[in-house]
Parts: sequence; structure tokens; C-alpha cells
Amino acid sequence: MQNSAVENRAVETFDSPAAIDWQLQVTPYTPPAANQWGPDMFGPGFSAYTLPLADDGEGDSPVATLVRHEPAADPHMHQQPDKTRFVVLSLHGWNDYFLNPGMARSYARLGGAFYALDLRRYGRSLRPNQIPFWCTRLETYDEEIDASLEIIRRAYPQLPVLMLGHSTGGLIACLWAHHHPGQLAGLILNSPWLELQTTPQFRSISAPVIHRLAQATPHAVIIPTQVANDLGPVEGDSFFKLYDGWDQSKEGPLPEGADPTDPYYSGWQTNWDWKWRKLPNIQAGWASAIMTGHQHVRRGLNIDCPLLVLTSKHSHLTLTYGDLPERDKDTVIDARRTRARANELGQCITQLRIADAVHDIYISRPSVRNQVVAQVDHWLASYTAIDFTPANEPEASHPANFTERLIANWQALINPAS
Repeated sequence: MQNSAVENRAVETFDSPAAIDWQLQVTPYTPPAANQWGPDMFGPGFSAYTLPLADDGEGDSPVATLVRHEPAADPHMHQQPDKTRFVVLSLHGWNDYFLNPGMARSYARLGGAFYALDLRRYGRSLRPNQIPFWCTRLETYDEEIDASLEIIRRAYPQLPVLMLGHSTGGLIACLWAHHHPGQLAGLILNSPWLELQTTPQFRSISAPVIHRLAQATPHAVIIPTQVANDLGPVEGDSFFKLYDGWDQSKEGPLPEGADPTDPYYSGWQTNWDWKWRKLPNIQAGWASAIMTGHQHVRRGLNIDCPLLVLTSKHSHLTLTYGDLPERDKDTVIDARRTRARANELGQCITQLRIADAVHDIYISRPSVRNQVVAQVDHWLASYTAIDFTPANEPEASHPANFTERLIANWQALINPAS
């Protein structure tokens, strides 16, 4: 009889989807005062911290917002972890913010202390008279990442830290990890945006022009709003309808056995002032920052921690999106090209192609989300040095260092006790 702690946790997570509650209860959000914790929009179990930032040239007093999950105070956390084993810091994508408390619960269920960062001019950090999502250098975000990690390490000085990055947040996380070796125990990428959806020929022609324009006139509009929406995956609003839930008038009855209270069906209660259904003007300074980040990835990064790259098995990129959401593929990035580019990120890379996943894998259908939780759990135990020794075992039996813990995790998987 197999009783490996690693195997038992993975099986339990996959076979018991009710173990994680993905419910949403959103309340009005009032930003806390600077350098203070205050209530978050997700209510009990979540709190927010306002991080004042240095002026980055815009003169608009930027701030960032760190959100933490507090499992013991979360009424939807039905099963508490036996102990906290690691910390994870989540970075959202472009035109996005931390909107999924169930994702926090999934990491808490695995033993993680979960934090999410709303970057400057995004989500909880967006202030009046600021240009949403604006930056001219992705390295600018190092300030709020570093400040967040300082808070995290004060709270958990002995625990390994992982980073979780979605889409543009995945690109930012990769660049940060490359420039900060030895800081992370692992990096999880959720559909990272590592390359433009264009041909190499178009990129080689357009990049020098955009970079020069960005230096001279960073706010120059290179793709007006109307063109951006015509070219983007929002024709008929199909992409954002994923966040609205299941429309029975157009999609038919809910699938048999579906939980109508799950946000996949009931909706993710999205704040559309923070996540624009109609894309803003694309300006030269921001485009140059993204293209520079992609250029660094093309040249190859040297991320020294284990990486887990999660992508949808299939993509569908077209100019003729329909009125119904595509619920089983990525409609934002080219997943195949992303997987190829991800091979250049580091030395220890695990790639998973997730069938029926959408761009943000953590808002996919419930069966996909629970499968991903099980896969993440298995990867954490297999490739990182996180100590998964049961809490009731004597402290002396715990491997003392990174190498010993990693070997112990591997031995538990390869030669489970009987």
C-alpha cells in the first residue's frame, strides 16, 4: 500500500474538486492608507496593502497593491493546510488584476502562503488621472516586486518563495528571476506572453521604428482603440464573455453535473473599470517595453530555479471571433510558439499542455482547474526543495537543506513506502 505524502496529496486534490472553493464575494474596495494593511474587496480572508512608489517620470504618484490570503479567516477555506510550507507571489497580466480568490485557496490547500500584486496603474493600484497599464520599461516593476518580497520575507523568513506569472506578468516574472538569481525556489508561468503574435519579418521591420518613436514621443498612439479592438481577441466581446459566466440563452443548458455557483458558470464578478472590455490606445512607450522584454527572452535567459510552464493545448488566433466565448483554447497567445520560446528560459523546465484550458488557465472549466492544481502539487514536490514532510513527524526527520530535501522528495516519488 502506497502512503507517500506526495502521492496522497496529489490524488486527494485531483479526486476531490470540492476541496477547493472557487466562490467569489466581491465588496466595494477602498484603498488602504500607504504602508498599511486594510480590508480587500474579497472580504474576510483577504487583506490589501498599499505600497507607495517612487516617481517613474509620469508625475502621477504611482502605488502598487499587495493582497494577501489569510486562510484561517476565509469562510470559503473549508480545509486548512496542516502547515505553511512555502510562499507564492502572483503577478497578473496586461489589462488585468488579481480577481480570483479561488486560485489563492488552491495554493493554500497545497501549503502555500498566497500573495498577489496589483502592479502600478492596474486594478487596485489604478488612481484617477493615471494612464491605465502604462510603463516604458518592464524593469520598473522591480520596485513593487522587491517591496512585496521584503514584506513577505519579514512574515516568512525561513520559507522558500515562488513566483506565479500570468501572460504579461509571466514575462515580467521571467525577467525579474533572470536578474535576481538565487531568490526563488520556483517559477510557475500561466500562459506567459513571451513573443508577439507576428512574423519574425514584421517584428524586425517594426521594432526599430517603435523603439525610436518611444524614445522621442512615448505616448504616441501606434494602434488606436478601434483598430486594437478590431485586431484583438474581442470581436463580439467573445474573450471577455468568459468572465461573464455561462449564457444559457446562447450556449444552452449547463452541462450535466455542473455547479451553477462556480464562477465558470455564474461569472467572475469582474470590475470592468479595471479590466477594459474595449482595449485602450496602444502607445509607443508601452509597446517598446514589451518588445524589449521579448527580445531578452529570444536571446535566452538563465533562470536558475525550476520552472513550470502551463499552456493550453490549443490556440485559436483569428480576426473573425464569434459572439460566443471559446471555452477550450487560448485565444490570446500562440501556445505552440510560447512552448518553443519557453525552452530558452532556464535549465530545469517542465512544460504541461493543458487540454481545454483558456488563456488564464485558472478561469478554465472546473475539471481543468482541479487537474492543474494536482499537476502543480506534483511539480512542487518533484522539482522544488519545499519540505512536504507531514507536520506530525519529528522535526529531526526533516531533511535539513535544499539538496537533501530535493533528494527526499524524489525518493518518495520513485520508491514510495509500502
